[in-house]
Amino acid sequence: MHCLLASAALLVTSVAVAAPSPTELRGAGPWKVDFADAACLLSRPYAAPDGSDYQVELTFEPTQIDVWLRIQSSEKTSKRNDGDTAVDMDGNRIAEDVHYNIFANPAGGTTREFWLKDINKIAPMKQSLRLITRKHGDFVLAADNFAAAARTVTSCMDDLHRSLGIEPDLLKAIVTPPSGDSPLQFVDFEMLPTGVNITLLYWVTEAGRVEECRLLKPSGIENLDQNVCSRFEIKGRLTPAQDKDGKSIRAPVYEDIRLRRDVYMIRT
Repeated sequence: MHCLLASAALLVTSVAVAAPSPTELRGAGPWKVDFADAACLLSRPYAAPDGSDYQVELTFEPTQIDVWLRIQSSEKTSKRNDGDTAVDMDGNRIAEDVHYNIFANPAGGTTREFWLKDINKIAPMKQSLRLITRKHGDFVLAADNFAAAARTVTSCMDDLHRSLGIEPDLLKAIVTPPSGDSPLQFVDFEMLPTGVNITLLYWVTEAGRVEECRLLKPSGIENLDQNVCSRFEIKGRLTPAQDKDGKSIRAPVYEDIRLRRDVYMIRT
């Protein structure tokens, strides 16, 4: 029995294949900050060793600490898929995997997007960010000058918040943001074949009530767009935001809701 196990172990060792090396992406230009569709967009062109061009974009939305990091490339893909990504920052593994999607973009290339739940966890990075999708590529992004670029985003976000009637100092007082029901659960509607994309801005009071709900980007579904704010204000009961002392405070919520049917149908 021991001889058989030893032989099997040798066989497995002899056919083991080394994991492929990650694609090293080097900056091909400076970081750039722009206003983009009610958000601040931090972007930079990158290049791979084989000469392929990439564009890396981080989208910062109002009131949120989560960020979408997108890698745009000219390679072709015919499928939409998703999964979990292991992340290394400056060579150290971040404890939690992050969610990603991969799909064909309107330019005919490929978009890989990664949901970073807390930008504060990667803001200090100085050397590199590695994103290991396992199925759809392993990328190492050079992070030189990222910290300075992130500080520029702060100024952009302050201007964006003021344009929405939100004072930046108020956001700094929020330690725990509001949480609870999705606005969509209070409206009956039929999803479009392409899914749903709708953006709202609303305030949650100290008592957890919803007020001043505004439809910033309609979904195109008439019943949903006409009723979502009024129904949410009447029926919504959320957990209010809290400050550093644990006191409930009135706070704004910007919610960009995207439901993609095919993502959930193809999930593996």
